[in-house]
Amino acid sequence: MKLKRLELKAFGPFTNQTLQFNSERPGLHIIFGPNEAGKSSSLRALKALLYGFPGRTPDDFLHNYDKLLVGGCFENSAGEELFFQRRKRRIKDIIDENGDPVDPKVLSSFIPDLEPDLFESLYGIDHDTLVRGGEEILARKGAVGQALFAAGAGMSSLGKVIDQLEKDAADLFKPAGQNPEINRAVKEFNELKKKARQSSLSYNEWNKHHTILLSAEKKRTDLEKERQLNDKELHRLDRLQQAIPELAAVKNWLKQLNDLGDVIPLPSDFAERYQKVTGEMREAKQQLDKSTEEKKIIEEKRKTIFVNRELLNNAVMVDDFHQRLGEYRKGRKDRPVRDGMRIALRREAGKLLQQVRSDLTLDDVEILRPMLIRKKTIQTLSTKYEAITQKLLMAEKQSSSAETEFKDTTAKLNKMPGIMDSSSLSQAVKIARKAGDI
Repeated sequence: MKLKRLELKAFGPFTNQTLQFNSERPGLHIIFGPNEAGKSSSLRALKALLYGFPGRTPDDFLHNYDKLLVGGCFENSAGEELFFQRRKRRIKDIIDENGDPVDPKVLSSFIPDLEPDLFESLYGIDHDTLVRGGEEILARKGAVGQALFAAGAGMSSLGKVIDQLEKDAADLFKPAGQNPEINRAVKEFNELKKKARQSSLSYNEWNKHHTILLSAEKKRTDLEKERQLNDKELHRLDRLQQAIPELAAVKNWLKQLNDLGDVIPLPSDFAERYQKVTGEMREAKQQLDKSTEEKKIIEEKRKTIFVNRELLNNAVMVDDFHQRLGEYRKGRKDRPVRDGMRIALRREAGKLLQQVRSDLTLDDVEILRPMLIRKKTIQTLSTKYEAITQKLLMAEKQSSSAETEFKDTTAKLNKMPGIMDSSSLSQAVKIARKAGDI
């Protein structure tokens, strides 16, 4: 794997920052800068690009979690190049330069097959790790290769680990020892094998015991079936025993029912109706008690009332005064409104009078009253004329109907014997009309 470009688009203190590692000649790229310049952040960005963002990261102080984004261009051993980006998401976090998801399998030939921790130990060595590795080199002296490996792998105490492993191996097994754990386990295993041989049975003896076992199992099955039958019978008898008191109670109720003889069957809703009637009776009794108590109170109050006979004798006048008092109170209440209306009407009447007779005032309006009386008389006569006209039309309709009925009646009477002739009947009708009977 060869890293050619690292793009810090939104990570830590960086925004759209690019680190170029693409050179024509092979060599070592050194990134230097003062403290807090972002060297460690760049290393974390490379690790996030290769292995994904951790659940919690300290590099969100400038960009939010959902905006973190790093990218890079890699070259594999075949000379092929691949550019991809990684964002902080649980799924589909790898995307191409256009933002489309990339299958993680595509990265297998470009990213080293190392665990994140091992990658950080080998390629993410910081100052403290280098110091401990140097001290280990000085301490181990001749074991330079071992010390260099320890420094590169982040295991500054590799020699101590090897010594401890050798000690643990000696504690586990020694060719001629008895106390090591593996030696004790081998000895115990041999003893167990011996006991297993002693506990083993021959085929004939095993077949004998197997036959006895089958016979015992068959007998056990038969006994189980017999026990089940006995349990069923026992349960039946228990139910019968429990039903005896109930049967006696049923017999007693049947006897009481026969002693009652013929009874009137009650409707299905009798209980509800009985409860309803009982409730109504209870409410009626409560209302009666309440009314009785109120009656006593009213009787006591009535005894204390003094009747003014003179006032009762003038009840009609008092009632008239009472009704007129309401009208009087209403009139007093409405007087300001009426006064306002009167003033407004007088003003309006003055305006109308000026349009009719500009030489008159409201004080001289009385001279017009005879004219109003004549107008009222004319309106009354007009109304009476219309009424008389309606009555005349009605009378003409009735007369026409009476003439028709008279003709029909005359025709019927002429057909009947012993009835006066039509001329006599017409004369009688005319006399009756003159008298106002028809």
